[in-house]
Amino acid sequence: MPTTAPGARVPHARLEQDGHALSTLDLVEGLGFALLTGVGGEAWHTVADDLTTRTGVHVDVHVIGGHRPGDLADPLGEWADQREVGTSGAVLVRPDRHVAWRAPEWSAPEAAKLCADFDRILAVSPLHPHQTGDRS
Repeated sequence: MPTTAPGARVPHARLEQDGHALSTLDLVEGLGFALLTGVGGEAWHTVADDLTTRTGVHVDVHVIGGHRPGDLADPLGEWADQREVGTSGAVLVRPDRHVAWRAPEWSAPEAAKLCADFDRILAVSPLHPHQTGDRS
């Protein structure tokens, strides 16, 4: 049964972008992460940009179900049936196309959880407040 539970492979869903067919599996490129959201989840762009800037690991945001240029259409409703999060929620997909994290809806606390969990996923820890990063 397809699921977006963390640890599972992201489910395949047929999508369209600017008239071209593609799959949810095509949304992860190289060594970057993909954050899949729906209409109402545009605020995830800011979080993804902050994560990319802070960690150096690219996080692409893909809005599925929108009607603006560049948005991904879900013409058969396959992603809507499989996403297991609301339209403002998000599913974070690792470079190996497995789900790393998900949030049921957009909220500031969920965004903070993503930031903390992303550090754990990458196995990084912030410097202690008294450290400067200079180890000379």
